[in-house]
Amino acid sequence: MTTPQGLAFPGESVRLSQVCPGLRCCVVTDDAGMAAIRPEWEALQRDCPDATLASSYAWWLAGLRTMGRGARPYVVLLRDAEHRLAAVFPMLEEGERRNPLRVKTLRSFGVSMGLMPHSLIEEPTCLVRPGAIQDALHQLRRHLIENARRWDVVSFRFTHPDAPAIAQQIRAEQTPAFLGFINVVWGVDMAPLAADWGLVKKSLSRSMRDNLPYYPKLLTRHGHDWSVDIVRDANEVRELVPTLIDLHRSRAQSKLLHPHFNYFKGENEKAFIQRVLEDSSSDGAACLGVLRVGGEIVAIQAFLEFRDSIVVWYSGFREEFSAYSPIFVIQTEVFKAAVERNIRTVNFLRTHRHWTARWGAHSEKDTLDVMMARTHPLSLLRLGAHCLRWQAQQKWKDVIHRHDASRRAKRTAAGKKA
Repeated sequence: MTTPQGLAFPGESVRLSQVCPGLRCCVVTDDAGMAAIRPEWEALQRDCPDATLASSYAWWLAGLRTMGRGARPYVVLLRDAEHRLAAVFPMLEEGERRNPLRVKTLRSFGVSMGLMPHSLIEEPTCLVRPGAIQDALHQLRRHLIENARRWDVVSFRFTHPDAPAIAQQIRAEQTPAFLGFINVVWGVDMAPLAADWGLVKKSLSRSMRDNLPYYPKLLTRHGHDWSVDIVRDANEVRELVPTLIDLHRSRAQSKLLHPHFNYFKGENEKAFIQRVLEDSSSDGAACLGVLRVGGEIVAIQAFLEFRDSIVVWYSGFREEFSAYSPIFVIQTEVFKAAVERNIRTVNFLRTHRHWTARWGAHSEKDTLDVMMARTHPLSLLRLGAHCLRWQAQQKWKDVIHRHDASRRAKRTAAGKKA
């Protein structure tokens, strides 16, 4: 396809769509194109008030090199009439075009390929210039429709203050080419941090203020020598991430605790969090809160820092220490240090759990999960087979994990009797 003069930038593989006169669409599918757009991407990241670490070029590159193994980059760029970058939708294209049996997908990186609600990255990875979201979504949708034959299913996510209205607009523009599934999920839970820890405590409920010293005292009362370390050094973070993954898995597999999902079942997911935490800590944007009891690590919580916010990320702890609320103990110490670092907001990400309300959190910016399935019979057949196969694989993995956990528990019990 020929490219109009001045539309494309060097390195961009262009598929032009002009149905929306305000924005025009380009697609980057190779390393050279991605390297060329990096300065513009990073500039848009700085200018967008809704930007997060997840929407950064560095995270996209980490996702491509880890979770994107076996996939092809498909970055949708939207430019205005002056060729300025207005939106970036970083996505992954998967499925062999020559294999008629394998589902062909286009998805935001971090979104579960099982098309389930469990996604490794809860925040949207797209960037849209303020005021351009409706035009950007309209143009993106038209681009997807024009190229519908390439994929069986498309999945992406974005955040907007008026998400229900945007969802209604998308539903009103349904097309015979795709079946659209739009899910408005809860927003991110944000809690303010005052400039002084004493003021933070005053803003909390009385029961919460009582809990702050309760669990640390309980550890001491039961004879535990404990400490919380905030680890920022990239080398130390690199060494501790495998322990975080193990504790996260242990927490998810526990039969005594509230059920949790294990987000690091695959090697790609493990490689991603390893790379992201290591790289982010090198830039001063990540740290690990580590609770040690008797010199042994019993709990770890990962935190990210972006602008004036601290993001509460993945965690894990040993089951036998659950009575001491180890994650709460870590969070208290990390939030205390965050106040001293002039952090003014805690981002608990998307959650409907009441525990964030204890910190004074309230929900902001609903998130939209959009899935578009092509209506062609062969596409629907491949999609259905893929979902069934994915579910069967997950169930089989869970059976193996439970069997291994049971064997470990029996060996531990036998050792104690001996």
